[in-house]
Amino acid sequence: VGYMAFGGMQSATAGPALGSDVDRIQAGFSSVYLLDAGNGQYVLIDAGADTKGTAILQALQARHASPDNVIAIFITHAHPDHDAALPLFPKAAVYTMKREVPIAAGREAYGSALSKLTGSTNSYPFDVTHTLDDGEKATAGNLEVTAFAVPGHTEGSGAYLAQGILF
Repeated sequence: VGYMAFGGMQSATAGPALGSDVDRIQAGFSSVYLLDAGNGQYVLIDAGADTKGTAILQALQARHASPDNVIAIFITHAHPDHDAALPLFPKAAVYTMKREVPIAAGREAYGSALSKLTGSTNSYPFDVTHTLDDGEKATAGNLEVTAFAVPGHTEGSGAYLAQGILF
C-alpha cells in the first residue's frame, strides 16, 4: 500500500523558465505556482502541502506582497498536498472544477482505488467560491485562466491554462 501511494513520487526538478511573471514554489513535496495578475495582485495555482505556507509566504515577500495580495487560487485537485495553505489567504477567491466541490468540502471520498477502500476524504476541507466547467474561462486581475477537466486523480481534477502555460 505504501509503495502504491508513494513509490513513484519524485521531487520536482527545475524545468524551463516560465517567465518573469510566474514562480514555481517548492511547497513540501508539491509545487505551487505564483502568477503576477498585475497591480500588485497575485494568483496561485494550488496551495501546497505546508499548512504554514512558509515557501509561498517567502515568495510573496520577495515580491513585496502579502497573503492579502493573493486574489485567486486555482486548485487542481483537493488532496492535502495541494490545498493545505488555503486558510492563509482568506481574501482569495477559490476556484475548482464543479465536480471537485464535494471532494474539496470533505463530503465525498477522493474516488481513487485506495480511498474507496479507506473512505479517505480531504483532511483540509475548504469552501469553493467559484466553480468551473471544462473549457470555461475565468479572469483574475489581468490574467485569463482557462479550465480543463482532467478527471482521474480525483473525479474533479482540473488543469489551468494561463500565460501560455498549462498547470
